[in-house]
Amino acid sequence: MIACSNSTGPGGIESITTDLLVPGATYYVRVYDVDGASPQPGTFGICVYAPNFMGVDDATAVEGALITPNGIPGNYSVRSPFAAAATCEMRALDAMGRTVHFEMARLTPTAPHPLDLSNLVPGTYVLLMQQSGEMRTQRFIHL
Repeated sequence: MIACSNSTGPGGIESITTDLLVPGATYYVRVYDVDGASPQPGTFGICVYAPNFMGVDDATAVEGALITPNGIPGNYSVRSPFAAAATCEMRALDAMGRTVHFEMARLTPTAPHPLDLSNLVPGTYVLLMQQSGEMRTQRFIHL
């Protein structure tokens, strides 16, 4: 059972946040009027959606390529999005947000670094790079 809400008043759009619903599943909904007014005919919509892709905030997304194919299937080149050369933590996250590859390497903004992801199954991933408390992300498709 999922609790209901009447927090926006007449004509408002009610919403709940829960991890109990799954997109594509069937749900039965009981609709009632909490204000005691006469029932009115009409329709309503329900939208169950997954959260932001893997929970990665788009504010950390980098414009321009961080990760590019290097001509060998499953092998990529990455460049540092950070101003200074330093050790960088790199994670490839799958569509469920699980870490499927982890690596630490000293990166510079000018020299590409090889990244072997040949063990990944084809799909959409996020490359998460973190250095000195700063984080950058970029989505990529692995074929």
